[in-house]
Amino acid sequence: MKVTTVRFGEDLWRLLDGEAERLGISVSQYIREAALARAAAGVAARGADPVALLGQMSSATNSEPAAEASATETPAELAIRHADELWHEGMALIAESQQTVRHRDELIRRRDEMIAERRAQRARRDAGE
Repeated sequence: MKVTTVRFGEDLWRLLDGEAERLGISVSQYIREAALARAAAGVAARGADPVALLGQMSSATNSEPAAEASATETPAELAIRHADELWHEGMALIAESQQTVRHRDELIRRRDEMIAERRAQRARRDAGE
């Protein structure tokens, strides 16, 4: 799995976050699925069968490395490579979790600012009466 950083404006992020939440998935998963749908549409627009392409991608990622590994890697090397892949996946999940925490903290900060502003408005209104 590859890890990348994608930057979104606040409006688009809110839209993505809301749609992902509605579906009960993470924004990362929502974006992965959207990218896959876009790629499949591009394949279909060129007249190819996106289902066949996805099947090729799946079989290539599942069987070729194993066949390649059996010919060139010792079991220990294969285990190390697999552990390395798992480590990278774990790091991606950690980064996603950290991003979620930052987003939550930003939402809490904004909520607290709104509450403080409303209290200040109420206090000004009450002082003027």
